[in-house]
Amino acid sequence: MKGGKKYTQAEFNKDLMELTNLINGLEGGASTEKRSFKLVEVDGKPAIKGRYTADAPLTAARHAYSVLCRKAKGDKCTHKFYIQETTRGSNKKVYGPYLGKRSKRSKPVKVKIAGKDVIYKYNSEVKSLGGDQKGGSKKWAFYS
Repeated sequence: MKGGKKYTQAEFNKDLMELTNLINGLEGGASTEKRSFKLVEVDGKPAIKGRYTADAPLTAARHAYSVLCRKAKGDKCTHKFYIQETTRGSNKKVYGPYLGKRSKRSKPVKVKIAGKDVIYKYNSEVKSLGGDQKGGSKKWAFYS
């Protein structure tokens, strides 16, 4: 350093400690509880759609199924589908197959959510069929 005082080891250690505390106090990226998923196959056809965040794959599958059936015509909506984890740092595993079924309620249920009336006309059920997981290190051309 020209004409200035020297940076001592004690000052360096103090600055290093402050920097370490700052870094440890930051929470970067996504929340540790939430994971991200995308829909990759619906009824045997590739379909890379949407981004669903949830704590677990089954919860994300329920979200994805709701979106699939939202635009469906008629009372019936049945789909077999897979979802893939897209959380940063995950192994990008593909979960499924899931089977989603929807049926019309005999009497619609009306609830108030955030000051708005919401009417539920359908019962939806999503369950994991297990079995032929497409996950792990195996790569699927249309999933990447």
